[in-house]
Amino acid sequence: MINGKDSGRIYSAMTYSPFVERLPGVPGWFYYGVHAVEPLLARMGGDCVDVRCTVSEEYGPVAIGTWSDGRNGIAKATCKSTNDYGFVVWTEKGVHYATLDKSKVYHGLYRELISFFRTGVSPLAINETLKVMSFMEAANTSMYNGGRTETLAL
Repeated sequence: MINGKDSGRIYSAMTYSPFVERLPGVPGWFYYGVHAVEPLLARMGGDCVDVRCTVSEEYGPVAIGTWSDGRNGIAKATCKSTNDYGFVVWTEKGVHYATLDKSKVYHGLYRELISFFRTGVSPLAINETLKVMSFMEAANTSMYNGGRTETLAL
């Protein structure tokens, strides 16, 4: 399902978000880059096996993941241009595009946070969170090692 419609099998996806790496103690993808990685894994599934990341100091990094079934997905984090969030997904029923309405993003986030604090139940399964973190860790390692392909820890 993409945008509430049956999209069929997902072949590939590209997600994008702003990127700021200059926060001390928070390396690379773990700051704003998470906003490109989490929706990529949400659309493609959590079975990404490896990632390689190239970076332009001026324009930001691009991480390309390979999934266990051979599909690939791209997380693009932008240092320039606008501070938009969005995705493109290629499926058996077409190509789907979306730019997120930033005025509505925080409302949903706050609703989930309030629910979490009230119930103690996370809106994301811990395994999904760990896979997102594993992707970002591998992307950071690749980025700092010249784009070498890195295997995800999970």
